[in-house]
Parts: sequence; structure tokens; C-alpha cells
Amino acid sequence: MSRSVSRRLVAAVTAAGLLALSACGSGFKDSSDSGSAQTGEVRVLVNVTSNLTKDFWRQVVKPFEDAHPGVTVKIEPGTPSVKEALPRLLAAGDAPDVVETLSADKTLAPQMLDLSDQPWAKDTPLVDEAKVDGKTCSVGVGVQAQNLVFYNKDAFAKAGIAKAPATLDEFETAMGKLKDAGYLPLRTAGGSFVTGTQVTELADATVFGQNPAWYADVLAGKTTPGQSYLPILERYKSWLDKGYLDKNALGLDEKTAPANFFQGSPRCTSSGAGSSPRPTAASRRSRSVRSPRHRRPGPPRARRWE
Repeated sequence: MSRSVSRRLVAAVTAAGLLALSACGSGFKDSSDSGSAQTGEVRVLVNVTSNLTKDFWRQVVKPFEDAHPGVTVKIEPGTPSVKEALPRLLAAGDAPDVVETLSADKTLAPQMLDLSDQPWAKDTPLVDEAKVDGKTCSVGVGVQAQNLVFYNKDAFAKAGIAKAPATLDEFETAMGKLKDAGYLPLRTAGGSFVTGTQVTELADATVFGQNPAWYADVLAGKTTPGQSYLPILERYKSWLDKGYLDKNALGLDEKTAPANFFQGSPRCTSSGAGSSPRPTAASRRSRSVRSPRHRRPGPPRARRWE
């Protein structure tokens, strides 16, 4: 396929991280005339979830298709995930053209397109840190909402919570009021990555906010990850002990738990590095979202669904 078209597509697909495969699965008709249009199909392997729907991905690639009328982008769901599907496709000689989510490692890099000579790739987030043997094989171009806490406005009002919490202490106090009002305060999903993501959201902002030189201090032996993260882990466990979290959440995963929130239970849920959950039109009337502040008081950023 045309390498120029593939590279432009990588720039257009705004996911958490992307790879361009050198063993392209489709193919383009290239002309010696540099002004001629290119035609063909680009296969993009993505994770399709309740949030990252096919419609979502269609909107992501639409600007690229509009700019290249002769090119069609085919969205291919990774089954059951991109991480598991890509090795199978590579082994079968049926590689896609672009891969979402995964970062290249020493195993994947030899099969990836080297983007080192592309000017646009040089300015992407963490491009130097993601290099493999000095080559840029993956680019981080995420534009998704990060570390958000969604809450039910009606439940907050009934529990006597006048405003959204701006600190971790205020958030914990709000959960206590929700519990006293008969609500399950916080959603988690022990059957997947959700619980770990929630703890990381709490811990990273707290630890790095208190000590911006944390990584250097760990390398110098001045502190350890265990010493730094233990207070957050103990705090999260206390929420479980107090009934702020569902003790039976091991049966939930990242797909079913958000659905429970938008159907009315529980009253808070968090979103980590993936795309924000998509509420129905009806549920938007009673939900809001806050960006948590863990370190010090101050008005958090807010977006309301009205």
C-alpha cells in the first residue's frame, strides 16, 4: 500500500496509541504521477467496546476519508481484543494496516512501519520514550478524556451534597452521605482493569502532586513504591469496608459496570485512560462529570450533560 497514505491515516486516527504495519494487508494503487489520486482500502484494527463503538471509530476516521475520496477505511474489531487478535492475524499473513492501542516492542517493531522520518510524528506525546532501537514505530495521539468521575446530580441533591467535591477528602465525605442516603456510592468492576485504574488515579495524582521528584527519589533509594502507595491502598480498602464499593463487583467488567451507573446504580463512576462512557439521552439529564483533584482545594473542571 502507499506508505504516505498509511502515515497520514496514523495521524488521523486519534486513539491512545497507534502502529502502522509495514506488512500491509490491503494495498493501494500508486501512480507515478504525484498529483494523481490514490485508491484502495485501509484496514484499522481497533478495540470495540460499549464506549469505543464502531460509530465512534467511524467518526474518528471520517476526516481522513473526506480528505482521500478514493480511500475507504475498514474498521475491524479485535476479537476478543487487539492485543489477542494481532498476533493471530500476523501469523496468518493477514496483517491490518493500522493498529490501535498497542505500543511497539522488540517483538512487534520489526513488522512495523518506521515513522522516524515523518515530521508530524516527531511532535507526538512521548515519542522518544516509545522508540524501539531508536526507531519510531508507534505514536501517541490521544485526545480522550482522562481521569474523570461521573456522578448522579439527583442523588447528590437527595443526599444533601450541595456541590461536587473538589478534593479527595471531600469526595470521601460525599460517598459517606450517599451511603447514609441509601445509595451505593462508587462503581468498580473487579472482573477487569477498573479497580486497578481507580487506585492508580487516586495514587498517581496524590504521590506525584506531593513529590514531583518521586521517580528520582525511588531511583536514589530515598523512598519506595510500597511506602508511597500504601496509604492510598489502605484508603481504598477502607471504602470497601465502609460499603462505599460493591463487595460483589468481581462479577462485573468494564462493559457492564458503566451500564449499571447510567441505569441509576451506583451514584459515582470513574473513567481512566479510555474514552468516556456514553450516556443515553435520558440519563444525560441527571449526570455530570468532574475532574478529580486529590492534592489541594480548588474548583475542579466540570462538564455538564444538558
